[in-house]
Amino acid sequence: MPLRRAPKGASKKRRQAVASANIREMHKSSRFKKVARKFGKARANRMAVAAGLSAARGGRKRRRK
Repeated sequence: MPLRRAPKGASKKRRQAVASANIREMHKSSRFKKVARKFGKARANRMAVAAGLSAARGGRKRRRK
């Protein structure tokens, strides 16, 4: 399941819920397992949090014009 973006103008509680769901989703991913195996669980957790928050903010590649 792809990570979600928080809707524009959403309340703080709603933004936090989306970010939390993204982080939970990252913990289920194969990428998390690979990073945890290679670098340890603490670093994998930091990666999951960073990716979840970035996706919730809407951080992604923009299309070139």
